Amino acid sequence: MPKAFRRALVTGGAGFIGSHLVDKLIRCRMQVCVVDDLSSGERSFVNPKAEFFQMSINDPEFFFLVQRIKPDVIFHLAAQINVRYSVKNPRHDAEVNILGTLAVLQAAKESNVKKIVFSSSGGAMFGKGKPPYTEMVSPNPFSPYGISKRAAELYFLQTQALYNLPCVILRYANVYGPRQGAKGEAGVISVFARRMLAGGSVTMNGSGKQTRDFVYVDDVVAANILAMKFPQSDLFHIGTGKETSILTLYRAMEKCMNISLALNHIPPVSGEVMHSSLDAHRARRVLKWQPTVKLEEGLQRTIAWFKMQEKK
Repeated sequence: MPKAFRRALVTGGAGFIGSHLVDKLIRCRMQVCVVDDLSSGERSFVNPKAEFFQMSINDPEFFFLVQRIKPDVIFHLAAQINVRYSVKNPRHDAEVNILGTLAVLQAAKESNVKKIVFSSSGGAMFGKGKPPYTEMVSPNPFSPYGISKRAAELYFLQTQALYNLPCVILRYANVYGPRQGAKGEAGVISVFARRMLAGGSVTMNGSGKQTRDFVYVDDVVAANILAMKFPQSDLFHIGTGKETSILTLYRAMEKCMNISLALNHIPPVSGEVMHSSLDAHRARRVLKWQPTVKLEEGLQRTIAWFKMQEKK
């Protein structure tokens, strides 16, 4: 761990990915502060060794909090992540993902933060192109969510250029794992797991031939740690590069759970991207990152967590 990095601030640290990152940072013996308004995160996910502040990054108090705690590094994960919600409520999506990002950048500039790692989206960034996408492919977001994430990226790039504040942008594929909610880009796994454990039939949008690039949360956390240590600004794709159809995913989950349920197909979501995956060769070569958890193993871990929650 670089000597310069002793204190970390994690926005969205009560969320799915953020809470796993907080756990890892604490295992790395860092002092960790979490800011989360709990609009989608869970207080119970926050490691008890972290200092927790319940507030929005858009609250005026956030600026003064950052000045007071003086983090060396900020991991910015706080976001509105529901693509369908963004279509219905683009203004609120922009308030959280664009104005919230500006609030983080302003606080970082005024508090001598040494590094920012930003969690962006790969799945929503490229619209209806031809995957797998490299970092050289021009973004073409198809939803308000993708647009707001791209706008946030541009503000990070501008801040790095004007103020020499190192920023690493990580574009994730479809992240899954324990603590996952139903509304993120890989929320289908959470939805399937809950319905399958409850018994009865499972509903699937469309034919199930839609494909996604599923990457396990621990691998995403590892990418964040490497990004923190990376000595300069950059942008990396974090995914497996492998496309898995939703139907194949469902059958794999059935196999993991040793069950077979009725599957009901309903009309596809209007405007849904059919195929999506990220080429992460550059992250492997430059960031020295690579995914280590295969889908079958990741599904087993994820389903085991959901089963434990059912018993509580």
